[in-house]
This record gives sequence, structure tokens and C-alpha cells, in this order.
Amino acid sequence: MGAALKVNQRESEDDIELEPRASRRKHPRAIAYLCIDVCSEHQFWTGLTMNISEGGVFVATHETLEPGTPVALHLELPKNKRVMALGEVRWSRPYTGDNEVPPGLGIKFVGLDVESLQTIRQFILTIRDPRHFE
Repeated sequence: MGAALKVNQRESEDDIELEPRASRRKHPRAIAYLCIDVCSEHQFWTGLTMNISEGGVFVATHETLEPGTPVALHLELPKNKRVMALGEVRWSRPYTGDNEVPPGLGIKFVGLDVESLQTIRQFILTIRDPRHFE
């Protein structure tokens, strides 16, 4: 597992409102590139997150799974903070050739335990641009 490659926090709530599905979001998202292990009933692979919130994660991958597919997730945050969680695929976006729209899976966390929720929440609250990491 790897740690963050680049992280940025949304500038304001207004940024979130401009994005698709924004009206259905319950939690603000933060851009975070992290390695994540994804395991479904018949597949296992390591992908890369592109954003994360308390409610779920976007995994950039060429793998496709049907909405509703249950998955197990293993995410390693900086400072050896690990989150193991169950998730459900909410949507899948195939490769289109457009580099501005990466393929991947939108995964909703399911039954996230309190400790994992607090770990994710703390990570999102403390994300800074890597230029400022010491």
C-alpha cells in the first residue's frame, strides 16, 4: 500500500455545488490520490483514489463492476492510518479516451465503524498541499 501522492481540499462549498450529483452529496469531498485495495466476489486489484469523503470514495480504475456490487476496501492513509471497510458500487464509468474524465467506480461506504469514520474525517480535515508537508 502507498501513501498520498497529492492532496487538495476543496476551496469552498461553492466548488462542490458545481459538480454533478452535488445536490445528493451529504459530505464534502477532498481530492486525495491514495492506493486502495478493492475486493469483490471474483476480483481483487489495487487502484488509486481520486477523491474521498465520509460517505465514500472514487477509485480510478479500468475495472468495471455493476452498481450494487458489494466490495471490501483496504485504504492506507498517511502516517500508517489504515481503514478497512465494506462498500457498495454506486456507479461505474468506463474508459472513454477523454483524459479529463477518468474511468472508475463510485463506491459508497457501508456500515463504516466509528474508528474508521473518525480516521477518514481527520484525514479530510488535515489535508494540505504536499508542498507544505515537512
